[in-house]
Amino acid sequence: MNTEPKIFANSKCFKLAESPMWHTRQQALYWRGYHGEIYRKRTPEDPDNFECFQLDIGKIGSMVFTLSDEILLFAEGAKVWRWVPYGEPVLLFDFQGNLFNDVLCDSRGRIYCGMLAENFFDRPNRGKHGSFWCLQNGEMTCLDNSISPTPNGIRISPTNDKLYFAVTDENTVYQYDYDVETGTLSNKTVFAENCRPDGMAMDAAGNLWVADCRPEGGVVSYDPNGNILSRVHVPANRTMSLAFGGADGKTVFVTTGCASTGQVGHDGGVFAFRTDTPGAAEYLFPLS
Repeated sequence: MNTEPKIFANSKCFKLAESPMWHTRQQALYWRGYHGEIYRKRTPEDPDNFECFQLDIGKIGSMVFTLSDEILLFAEGAKVWRWVPYGEPVLLFDFQGNLFNDVLCDSRGRIYCGMLAENFFDRPNRGKHGSFWCLQNGEMTCLDNSISPTPNGIRISPTNDKLYFAVTDENTVYQYDYDVETGTLSNKTVFAENCRPDGMAMDAAGNLWVADCRPEGGVVSYDPNGNILSRVHVPANRTMSLAFGGADGKTVFVTTGCASTGQVGHDGGVFAFRTDTPGAAEYLFPLS
């Protein structure tokens, strides 16, 4: 396994690059920037060769790919937009809330969503709590409204019986028992702590890969029992999120951020390294 990360996209996003997702049919990586821009890169050659789409919908928290090849963008104001590259975003839902953060589509077409605290980017007036939601059949149901301000990565085990949820401010990844038929979550327990979890990914063996967003925290992999298997150093100030992809699913793409003092080197870019185990299956939303 070659776990030495190499620069994949020298995007140098302001503050951070986030929410990487591999589009299998397009054989392309998508990710987002801080100001509402979406990036796409199809080939590993030339780190400076990528597309950038500047969208006028405010900040974007995350995205979901669909069966119709449109992309759902989960954005500020709890708005959900449908979009295709080079097209104009079309408002699909307006739930009149806060900014979405990470989201995940399950095998039944439910979308689990983290939502940041009110006034999240205005620290003196930031709300005390973020929240955790499920979007199903066009309706949002709140699963937890009393978590810390920064809910983050969401993943489901390949066996469809566990859901993992990172809460950055609590330095904890939680585990729930998950009923795939009903979407019910129960028995919330601590899966991993003493880290600063941001985005996450799951491999086909059921190991959870976590971006530790402390300075030089890197990527940490955990077995299904919460034991640390490995830590991969990423040559950037902060490790923000990650996704499996590539032709065989064994490339890990890692988005990064910079320090408050500014960018150094490839901060705000995307790195890639290889693994022996491919990523777990990702599910597409059945948008008609």
